Amino acid sequence: MRSYVSLKSKNITKGIMILICLSPFLQIYSEAKIDVLVLALISALSILVVTIKKDFKLSPLFYLFVYSICLKAIMSIIIGDVRYINLNRTIGTQICILLICLLTKVQLKDLIKVYKGFAYFSVVFFILQIIFYFVLKYPLMFEIPFLEPDPIYTQAYKYLERCLISNVIFPRFPGPFSEPANYAAFVLPLLIIELNKKDRDGILKSIIIGMTILLSTSGIGIVILSVITFYFAAYYLAKKKMRVPVWLFFAFILIIIGFGLVVITNQAFRDSINNLFVSNNGLKSSKADYRIYRGLAYFLKLPSVLKIFGIGLYDAEAFAKILNINNQFDVETAFYEYFNGVSQIVIYFGFLGFGLVVYYFIWMLRKTKHLGRLIFFAYILLIIGSSHLFDQIGLLYLLLIKATSTNGINIDRKFSNIKEMLNLKGL
Repeated sequence: MRSYVSLKSKNITKGIMILICLSPFLQIYSEAKIDVLVLALISALSILVVTIKKDFKLSPLFYLFVYSICLKAIMSIIIGDVRYINLNRTIGTQICILLICLLTKVQLKDLIKVYKGFAYFSVVFFILQIIFYFVLKYPLMFEIPFLEPDPIYTQAYKYLERCLISNVIFPRFPGPFSEPANYAAFVLPLLIIELNKKDRDGILKSIIIGMTILLSTSGIGIVILSVITFYFAAYYLAKKKMRVPVWLFFAFILIIIGFGLVVITNQAFRDSINNLFVSNNGLKSSKADYRIYRGLAYFLKLPSVLKIFGIGLYDAEAFAKILNINNQFDVETAFYEYFNGVSQIVIYFGFLGFGLVVYYFIWMLRKTKHLGRLIFFAYILLIIGSSHLFDQIGLLYLLLIKATSTNGINIDRKFSNIKEMLNLKGL
């Protein structure tokens, strides 16, 4: 009987890993609630596994989970307008936070293996997308049968088609996602995993992965790729732990640099990099304007009490109307709640929530290996330049970090009963 229960739990856990890696591909179907339904299914299965094993293993991020629910409930009452509640996004984010709390290192033992399968699928699809565009003149895009992307993604999905009609020499390829930035964000952990192998096979695979990130012309992806590449160069030259000839490692660096110099001649690439920090003569805001400076300007205009406690998940637009907040970095046609990850923390959770998140990050870093710390470093760079804090891609990063925790230290605190769990004594 015990072996049957263990096998059942193991199969459910594998299903959870598959759904976690699949979830970033489903973000474009939020209008049909597919993304939230899958997250809810993952949460239900995770709770089932915890129940079968008859233990509770929650990380300190549980503080933030409880706090975010209470804060959202209070702010929803204050706002009182259902048009600004953003329930779908709120539920999705809170489920992601809960999953980070629930899933343990033991349950995540197959995550890296499953993730690598999805990531290599993305790399192969990206390469096929380029071949189809230049050889077959066909705009290959990844779509799940019988599902329609949200209207806001319709134009993105027709981008390659428009490029073919307009004879664009080299478009921005998004791989199996709606935009290049999501592709780069999804495969960057794979690059780190392969480089961390310190062998010939890992270096050769890293060259291919790195080239696809460059070809995506994702500004934030290329920045993180550059930082990670030069970090590994400095680290392994200092530690001398490479199990490959020095010439091969230097060849990897030279190929990435050389390939980057070739790509930089592409107008789309230059525009993508320039648009990170440079606005187009006031006609078009830079990504830093909209993602970084806008969030900081918004936060500074909040009353002191809201700076301390936050305004609740995705309530920025509602409070902008209540408090008449506007600033020079606003873009009328863009999604109002789009802030970078750091801005999301201080705006939605306040200084109190910021402290809880930093506490969790420090606690987590103390218990991770070199690989996990590198993925965490990439995650920090990612949330500075994008909104992937606690969405499906952010969830994947944080669970990959947890999966690489050291065997000698239990990354999750075990509670013998619910009363002790809620007391959280000693954390």
